[in-house]
Amino acid sequence: MTAIPSRDLCGRVAEAYRGATPLDVDNKYVLLTNGTVLTDNSSMLAIVTAELAQANGYQRVAYSPSASSYDSGQSRQELPGTNAAFNASGGALQYDTAIVISSASATANKLVTTINDASDRLEFDSDPGLVDGDKVVITADIGGSVPSELLDSGNPRLLFVVGSGNSGGTWWIQLALTEGGTAIVFSGGSTPIRVRYANGRFDWLNIYGSTTIADGTTDTLQIALNWGSGTADVNAA
Repeated sequence: MTAIPSRDLCGRVAEAYRGATPLDVDNKYVLLTNGTVLTDNSSMLAIVTAELAQANGYQRVAYSPSASSYDSGQSRQELPGTNAAFNASGGALQYDTAIVISSASATANKLVTTINDASDRLEFDSDPGLVDGDKVVITADIGGSVPSELLDSGNPRLLFVVGSGNSGGTWWIQLALTEGGTAIVFSGGSTPIRVRYANGRFDWLNIYGSTTIADGTTDTLQIALNWGSGTADVNAA
C-alpha cells in the first residue's frame, strides 16, 4: 500500500484488519530512506540500501500502537494510529520516504572496523548482534570501497551470515551468497563500509518528498496502516 503523502494521513485514527488471528506487531519498525524511488513492490535489498546511515541520531523506531481491539466473531481488528519520532543529533537527517517493515532488527546498519581479507571476515569494535542465517547488504560510505566479491557486478547484493564470533576482543562475521553456503573469499576493499541489516518484510510506505530534520530537532510522523490492502504483509511476526 502506498499511503497518501501527508504527515497526518488525513487524520485517520484507526485502521481495520480482518484475519483469523490477531496481528502480531512485535519486531515491526519504522525506517527512513532517501534518494531512491521505492514502491510497495520494492525488495528488502532496495529498501535497506536506501535507508539512512545509523548516524546523527538516526535509528529505526519500533512500531508500537496502543492496545488494539480484536473481535473474534467478526475476525476484525482495529489498530489505532501511532507516532514515530526521529531525532537529529550531531547533524541533520535527510529523508524522502518512511517505511514499515516486519520480522526485522532494531539495528539499521553498522560500520565495519576492519576488512580482514586474510580471514575473509568483516570485523567490528562491538557486537553486531548478527547470527548465522541473518540477511545483510554491504555498502560503502564516502571514501570507502566494498570488496568486489561481496557485490553483484559492482552493485549491492543480498548476503547471508554464515559465521560470527569474537576473537581476542574483535567481533567478526563471514558471509555467503546463500543461507548456509560457503564463506566468500574476498580481497581488497577499504573502510568506511557499512553492514546493512536486511532481515524483514515490507509492510507499508509513505512518500513525503525531500525532508530535512535539522540538527537538534525532532520530526514526528503519524503511522496509520491499512493492513488489509495492497501488498501489506499482515501475518509477519
